[in-house]
Amino acid sequence: MAKNRDHLFVPKNLDPVQKKGYKVSPTCIPQTDFEEYAPRFKDHFKLTRDDLGIMTAKWHTEDGSMVWALDIHRAVWQLCKFIGQDESTECLILGGEGDQYIDGINLEIDEMKHKGWVHYEHMYHDGPRICEGLINDVAIPTIGVINGPGFHTEMALFCDITLMAEDAFIADMHYPINIVPGDGIQICLQQIMGLKRANYMFDRTDN
Repeated sequence: MAKNRDHLFVPKNLDPVQKKGYKVSPTCIPQTDFEEYAPRFKDHFKLTRDDLGIMTAKWHTEDGSMVWALDIHRAVWQLCKFIGQDESTECLILGGEGDQYIDGINLEIDEMKHKGWVHYEHMYHDGPRICEGLINDVAIPTIGVINGPGFHTEMALFCDITLMAEDAFIADMHYPINIVPGDGIQICLQQIMGLKRANYMFDRTDN
Protein backbone atom coordinates (compact mmCIF):
# COMPACT_ATOMS: atom_id res chain seq x y z
CA MET A 1 0.00 0.00 0.00
CA ALA A 2 1.47 3.35 -1.05
CA LYS A 3 2.26 5.83 1.68
CA ASN A 4 0.51 9.19 1.76
CA ARG A 5 3.20 11.75 0.93
CA ASP A 6 1.05 14.87 0.75
CA HIS A 7 3.02 16.39 3.63
CA LEU A 8 6.12 16.50 1.40
CA PHE A 9 4.67 18.89 -1.17
CA VAL A 10 4.33 22.69 -1.08
CA PRO A 11 0.70 23.84 -1.38
CA LYS A 12 -0.05 25.90 -4.51
CA ASN A 13 -1.63 29.34 -4.93
CA LEU A 14 -0.62 30.69 -1.55
CA ASP A 15 -0.29 34.42 -1.02
CA PRO A 16 3.16 35.87 -0.07
CA VAL A 17 2.36 35.89 3.64
CA GLN A 18 1.29 32.26 3.68
CA LYS A 19 3.75 30.49 1.44
CA LYS A 20 7.08 31.14 3.21
CA GLY A 21 8.89 29.50 0.33
CA TYR A 22 10.35 26.06 0.85
CA LYS A 23 9.88 26.23 4.59
CA VAL A 24 6.53 24.50 3.98
CA SER A 25 8.31 21.27 3.04
CA PRO A 26 10.19 19.42 5.79
CA THR A 27 12.55 17.81 3.25
CA CYS A 28 14.03 21.07 1.90
CA ILE A 29 16.84 23.13 3.33
CA PRO A 30 15.14 26.15 4.96
CA GLN A 31 15.48 29.47 3.21
CA THR A 32 16.91 32.48 5.03
CA ASP A 33 14.07 34.75 6.09
CA PHE A 34 14.02 38.51 5.54
CA GLU A 35 14.08 39.08 9.31
CA GLU A 36 17.31 37.10 9.49
CA TYR A 37 19.33 38.60 6.63
CA ALA A 38 18.07 42.22 6.64
CA PRO A 39 20.00 43.22 9.83
CA ARG A 40 23.24 42.00 8.24
CA PHE A 41 22.95 44.73 5.58
CA LYS A 42 21.89 47.61 7.87
CA ASP A 43 25.14 49.55 7.33
CA HIS A 44 24.67 49.44 3.54
CA PHE A 45 20.92 49.17 2.84
CA LYS A 46 17.70 50.33 4.42
CA LEU A 47 15.49 47.32 3.80
CA THR A 48 11.73 47.20 4.22
CA ARG A 49 9.08 44.78 2.99
CA ASP A 50 5.32 45.15 3.13
CA ASP A 51 2.58 42.54 3.50
CA LEU A 52 2.35 42.09 -0.27
CA GLY A 53 6.01 41.07 -0.49
CA ILE A 54 7.23 44.33 -2.04
CA MET A 55 10.78 45.01 -0.84
CA THR A 56 12.45 48.42 -0.92
CA ALA A 57 16.26 48.50 -0.74
CA LYS A 58 17.87 51.93 -0.36
CA TRP A 59 21.64 52.02 -0.14
CA HIS A 60 23.09 54.63 2.17
CA THR A 61 26.17 55.76 4.07
CA GLU A 62 25.48 56.72 7.68
CA ASP A 63 21.79 57.34 6.88
CA GLY A 64 22.62 59.78 4.06
CA SER A 65 23.32 59.41 0.35
CA MET A 66 25.64 56.52 -0.31
CA VAL A 67 29.38 57.03 -0.78
CA TRP A 68 30.70 54.30 -3.07
CA ALA A 69 33.31 52.01 -1.55
CA LEU A 70 34.63 48.47 -1.85
CA ASP A 71 32.21 47.09 0.73
CA ILE A 72 29.05 48.28 -1.08
CA HIS A 73 30.51 46.90 -4.32
CA ARG A 74 30.29 43.46 -2.70
CA ALA A 75 27.15 44.01 -0.64
CA VAL A 76 25.02 44.65 -3.75
CA TRP A 77 25.38 41.14 -5.17
CA GLN A 78 25.40 39.54 -1.73
CA LEU A 79 21.99 41.08 -1.07
CA CYS A 80 20.75 39.82 -4.45
CA LYS A 81 21.66 36.27 -3.41
CA PHE A 82 19.52 36.51 -0.29
CA ILE A 83 16.61 38.14 -2.10
CA GLY A 84 16.74 35.51 -4.84
CA GLN A 85 16.28 32.63 -2.42
CA ASP A 86 13.55 34.38 -0.40
CA GLU A 87 10.25 33.35 -2.00
CA SER A 88 8.26 35.63 0.27
CA THR A 89 9.53 38.63 -1.72
CA GLU A 90 7.43 39.39 -4.81
CA CYS A 91 9.04 42.61 -6.11
CA LEU A 92 12.24 44.59 -5.49
CA ILE A 93 12.57 48.39 -5.63
CA LEU A 94 16.27 49.37 -5.63
CA GLY A 95 17.71 52.86 -5.31
CA GLY A 96 19.48 55.35 -3.11
CA GLU A 97 18.77 57.22 0.09
CA GLY A 98 18.66 61.02 0.10
CA ASP A 99 18.91 63.31 -2.92
CA GLN A 100 22.01 61.69 -4.46
CA TYR A 101 22.08 58.33 -6.18
CA ILE A 102 25.75 58.06 -5.21
CA ASP A 103 27.52 60.91 -3.44
CA GLY A 104 31.19 60.41 -4.25
CA ILE A 105 33.64 57.59 -3.68
CA ASN A 106 35.73 56.45 -0.72
CA LEU A 107 39.33 55.85 -1.82
CA GLU A 108 40.86 55.36 1.62
CA ILE A 109 42.24 51.90 0.82
CA ASP A 110 45.84 51.79 -0.39
CA GLU A 111 45.30 50.10 -3.75
CA MET A 112 48.99 49.50 -4.42
CA LYS A 113 49.50 47.87 -1.00
CA HIS A 114 46.46 45.65 -1.56
CA LYS A 115 46.84 45.37 -5.33
CA GLY A 116 46.07 41.65 -5.54
CA TRP A 117 42.87 41.95 -3.52
CA VAL A 118 41.64 45.07 -5.30
CA HIS A 119 42.33 43.78 -8.81
CA TYR A 120 41.06 40.22 -8.35
CA GLU A 121 38.56 40.18 -5.49
CA HIS A 122 37.12 43.64 -6.09
CA MET A 123 37.38 44.18 -9.83
CA TYR A 124 37.10 40.65 -11.19
CA HIS A 125 35.18 38.73 -8.53
CA ASP A 126 32.72 41.36 -7.30
CA GLY A 127 32.30 43.39 -10.50
CA PRO A 128 30.61 40.78 -12.74
CA ARG A 129 28.41 39.62 -9.88
CA ILE A 130 26.72 43.02 -9.67
CA CYS A 131 25.37 42.38 -13.17
CA GLU A 132 24.67 38.69 -12.63
CA GLY A 133 22.93 39.31 -9.32
CA LEU A 134 20.22 41.57 -10.69
CA ILE A 135 19.76 39.61 -13.91
CA ASN A 136 20.08 36.00 -12.77
CA ASP A 137 19.61 35.83 -9.01
CA VAL A 138 16.58 38.10 -8.54
CA ALA A 139 13.90 36.29 -10.54
CA ILE A 140 11.10 38.69 -9.59
CA PRO A 141 9.97 42.04 -11.04
CA THR A 142 12.52 44.76 -10.27
CA ILE A 143 12.30 48.56 -10.31
CA GLY A 144 15.50 50.62 -10.32
CA VAL A 145 15.27 54.19 -9.03
CA ILE A 146 18.01 56.70 -9.95
CA ASN A 147 17.00 59.18 -7.27
CA GLY A 148 19.55 61.86 -8.14
CA PRO A 149 23.02 62.49 -9.59
CA GLY A 150 25.60 59.75 -9.34
CA PHE A 151 27.34 56.95 -11.20
CA HIS A 152 27.02 53.14 -11.30
CA THR A 153 23.60 53.58 -12.85
CA GLU A 154 23.87 50.11 -14.39
CA MET A 155 22.28 48.65 -11.27
CA ALA A 156 19.08 50.60 -11.89
CA LEU A 157 19.26 50.05 -15.66
CA PHE A 158 19.46 46.28 -15.21
CA CYS A 159 16.06 46.34 -13.50
CA ASP A 160 12.86 45.65 -15.44
CA ILE A 161 11.68 49.24 -14.97
CA THR A 162 13.96 52.26 -14.42
CA LEU A 163 12.80 55.57 -12.93
CA MET A 164 14.96 58.70 -12.85
CA ALA A 165 14.88 61.99 -10.98
CA GLU A 166 14.94 65.12 -13.14
CA ASP A 167 18.49 65.97 -12.08
CA ALA A 168 19.84 62.44 -12.52
CA PHE A 169 22.11 61.43 -15.39
CA ILE A 170 23.58 58.30 -16.95
CA ALA A 171 27.32 58.17 -17.58
CA ASP A 172 30.29 55.83 -17.46
CA MET A 173 33.04 57.26 -15.28
CA HIS A 174 35.67 54.57 -15.94
CA TYR A 175 37.26 55.75 -19.19
CA PRO A 176 37.90 59.36 -18.04
CA ILE A 177 40.01 57.97 -15.17
CA ASN A 178 41.90 55.54 -17.45
CA ILE A 179 39.91 52.41 -16.56
CA VAL A 180 38.23 50.17 -19.13
CA PRO A 181 34.42 50.68 -19.03
CA GLY A 182 33.00 48.00 -16.79
CA ASP A 183 30.72 46.95 -13.92
CA GLY A 184 27.95 46.44 -16.46
CA ILE A 185 27.32 50.03 -17.57
CA GLN A 186 28.94 49.19 -20.90
CA ILE A 187 26.43 46.36 -21.42
CA CYS A 188 23.48 48.58 -20.51
CA LEU A 189 24.49 51.41 -22.83
CA GLN A 190 25.21 49.08 -25.74
CA GLN A 191 21.78 47.49 -25.32
CA ILE A 192 19.95 50.80 -24.94
CA MET A 193 21.87 53.02 -27.38
CA GLY A 194 23.42 50.58 -29.81
CA LEU A 195 27.09 49.65 -30.12
CA LYS A 196 28.39 52.72 -31.97
CA ARG A 197 26.59 55.35 -29.88
CA ALA A 198 27.59 53.60 -26.67
CA ASN A 199 31.26 53.44 -27.69
CA TYR A 200 31.13 57.16 -28.47
CA MET A 201 29.62 57.90 -25.08
CA PHE A 202 32.31 55.94 -23.23
CA ASP A 203 34.93 58.40 -24.52
CA ARG A 204 33.06 61.54 -23.45
CA THR A 205 34.01 63.32 -20.25
CA ASP A 206 31.06 65.75 -20.44
CA ASN A 207 28.28 63.12 -20.65
